[in-house]
Amino acid sequence: MPVTIETRYKLALDQLQFASNIRFKILAAWGAVYVAMGTVFVWVQSDANLKEESWLIPLITIGLTVLLWAFDRRNGAAIGAAKDVGEAIEKDEDSDIPEGQRYFSLLKKDDKEKKKDDKEKKKDDKKRGVIPHGKVIKIFSISMIILLSAATIFLFYNRV
Repeated sequence: MPVTIETRYKLALDQLQFASNIRFKILAAWGAVYVAMGTVFVWVQSDANLKEESWLIPLITIGLTVLLWAFDRRNGAAIGAAKDVGEAIEKDEDSDIPEGQRYFSLLKKDDKEKKKDDKEKKKDDKKRGVIPHGKVIKIFSISMIILLSAATIFLFYNRV
């Protein structure tokens, strides 16, 4: 049984929304992990018997950061796949979607233009403040891993 182009387009939009919702849930879980680990750290610091083991908290948080980052990278592939499917449907001659109303093509156009080495485009992107979500998450993850590693080393060598 053939599936109409309208149904396929709706499914691509639904898949993009689903993958975007998963990304939001991953980021919410990430925030919850940091709040919980911060609370555990404060509790461990307030207990004299556990204080010398406080270096384990940032070490565990590094592992959780890497795990959540991996989840987001995997989900990013699903977002990209949904964009590719939507763009392919829009390029189909049977879709009859006017060029100015092609949602996925506009998303992919931004992605492709970001990859160009054109200095003028980069300046324009900087003016508009365009930074892909995946890049922001990557910078955040690497920064947190570095900071948590420094905290782990500091706490480990300064145990009392």
